[in-house]
Amino acid sequence: MKSYIVFIVFIVTSIIIAQENQPIIKFDISENAINPYLKKLGIVDEKSIIVRYWVTNAWVTGNAPENYLVLLPNGSMFKYAGMDIVKDKYFNSEWTIRKIEVTDANEKDKYLKLINKIGEIDKGQLNLTVKDIPVTQGDTSAEQQSMSISDANDFTLEIYKEYLKLTLKSYAPEEYIEEQFNGFRMRQKFLDILREFDFQSELFGK
Repeated sequence: MKSYIVFIVFIVTSIIIAQENQPIIKFDISENAINPYLKKLGIVDEKSIIVRYWVTNAWVTGNAPENYLVLLPNGSMFKYAGMDIVKDKYFNSEWTIRKIEVTDANEKDKYLKLINKIGEIDKGQLNLTVKDIPVTQGDTSAEQQSMSISDANDFTLEIYKEYLKLTLKSYAPEEYIEEQFNGFRMRQKFLDILREFDFQSELFGK
């Protein structure tokens, strides 16, 4: 009887811990099909949360390296990284995905806090291309200065859970940050979060 009670307490505690390990996410889209990265990463539990981060550039050929953080409903957490690996002397490449489990409690907590922090990002400020410059011409007025950039990087973060999806994207954030255009602080906050989800060096080496 005593062992039965201990078993029940263990199950209840595991459920509570797993629930506590689920971050708060404000999804903005409900898809008609369940997210495709479950199958791509070989994940069985459809209730898993998948954070996907990658950088693209129209002038770069081949597949863009991808990074994933996966949170299973039982509280387990995994890092994935995918990239093209040259497999022969003719420079033919093969898409390769590697993963590692996050077991350190402090590291898990860090990523949970990062995901919650994503909720603080104002999507409307990630792609502003105009800034106001006060100009005095008799009466005080405002003049707009705009900036257009080409051939820059596109930074994208997606979060999936079952049919739900959240997408955050910023084009050429580093360039707009450098020029301190409107939204540059939000762009910087976005980049700071993204860099924590870059697992390429850890899983593939420098």
